[in-house]
Amino acid sequence: LAYLWLGLPALASAEEMAVPTGSVILTVTGAITTTNSDGAATFDLAMLEALPGQEITTSTPWYDGQQTFRGPLGSALLAAVGATGETLVVTAINDYVTEIPRSDFETWPVILAIRHNGQAMPVRDKGPIFVIYPFDSDNTLNSEVYYGRSAWQVKSIEVK
Repeated sequence: LAYLWLGLPALASAEEMAVPTGSVILTVTGAITTTNSDGAATFDLAMLEALPGQEITTSTPWYDGQQTFRGPLGSALLAAVGATGETLVVTAINDYVTEIPRSDFETWPVILAIRHNGQAMPVRDKGPIFVIYPFDSDNTLNSEVYYGRSAWQVKSIEVK
């Protein structure tokens, strides 16, 4: 009985997620077990900032010189929503769509950048969310495949 009692809070928290108090900037749907809005997990900036994150300083094809990006780890987002699928369909504000294998988030510390050089990322400059790989850490990442997966102005992710 004690094991059952100790396990109940973990089971309950696996299904519950805080509700955004600010503007929703990311919606995650699909094969997820943790939601806060009619079958979806919605996040405001504060919720994304609260997830385990990382700072990456790297070169990219979109900016001159090395740039510093900060945001939650993709793997942390998947854990927060209880993702069970193997493919992430990422959609941008302009309806650009790319597919990212879940394994990318497990192989590299891919982040959902919400800060660029210390500043929140405005929509006019690839924000509010930009998928960033640590390009300088592995030459494999310096290819059109990974550049194409690096969507900016991300608004939603469907887990399949």
